[in-house]
Amino acid sequence: MSRRQPDKTRRRARNGFTLLEVLVAFVILGITLVALYGQFFTGLRAVRTSDAVAAAVGLARSKLEAVGVSEPLRFGETAGRFDNGYQWRTAVTPYKGALALGRYDVVAPYQVAVTVSWPDSPRARSVTLSAIRLAPQSQGRRQ
Repeated sequence: MSRRQPDKTRRRARNGFTLLEVLVAFVILGITLVALYGQFFTGLRAVRTSDAVAAAVGLARSKLEAVGVSEPLRFGETAGRFDNGYQWRTAVTPYKGALALGRYDVVAPYQVAVTVSWPDSPRARSVTLSAIRLAPQSQGRRQ
């Protein structure tokens, strides 16, 4: 009888995996795949968000550069929409910082802020860029 015991053990080892071992392997594989898919989709969402932010910064920069050059510099807010669905809002106010303490007869400092926003689920996002522009005092006032 002592000889048969080792033969049964050897035969069982050669037969393959048990059903329980296969099920445990599939459960581990499933948990691993769910975690990997979650990380993959989080990465895709981050790439999409960074692309949207980069586009918004580029649009805001171009709009900020246009104010006072190809577009008149006027007090108040103006708004509009780009062709790609992004929205912009420009606000021009007198600058109240250290530059404004001096007396300006010809030019005056103005703060120009451009906000570009885009719809994104579940909430809208935006980017704001601002700059200080010197312009003739009469140019900043509404005519």
